[in-house]
Amino acid sequence: MDKADALLAALATACAATGYTVQVDRQTPENEREFPMLILRSGDEESVAVDESRPAAINWAMRWELRPSVNLFVRYETDPGEAVRAINAAFRAIVAGIDASAIPSLVVEGTRIEASKSVNEIRGAGRSMAGVFSFVFVIDR
Repeated sequence: MDKADALLAALATACAATGYTVQVDRQTPENEREFPMLILRSGDEESVAVDESRPAAINWAMRWELRPSVNLFVRYETDPGEAVRAINAAFRAIVAGIDASAIPSLVVEGTRIEASKSVNEIRGAGRSMAGVFSFVFVIDR
């Protein structure tokens, strides 16, 4: 298992700390009857030049940026605030799970783990919201 696979496995474990079932690289739910649902998307990988003076082939083997994301789909009964609170709690649980996992030891020393969150009402789904959590990790390969 390479570092990217190990990192995604650790992120899936951190996602499981939310109490929601984690599905990996699954399509968006067909309808709100499938909610709550948490989907981990492996996202993009991009090589990062460590030293512009070195040949690209050497840089390719040095550093990679991984950009996985997590989509959490939830329903609420009467108050949209309850969905927002559930999404915020899940984000905090995932970030805490990342901090307690092997992920900090997998990223390049001196780089930051970036995490961001957005919350959106799902149009046409009625009483449903989605949280999108985006992450950036820099690893050596």
